[in-house]
Amino acid sequence: MQDSESSRRKPHHASGTPETRVWWHALLELRGGRAAISLIVVFLIVLGLYLALK
Repeated sequence: MQDSESSRRKPHHASGTPETRVWWHALLELRGGRAAISLIVVFLIVLGLYLALK
């Protein structure tokens, strides 16, 4: 029941593998999604700097 509601709310994310949708929904639910996305961006920047300075 909840699945049909969430896919109706976000039809543009309905495509893709179920695993990807699970991860995407988990990211969106984690602190509203924006914080999770910014955390990922910060992590990628830090990782890039670490690899560049290595």
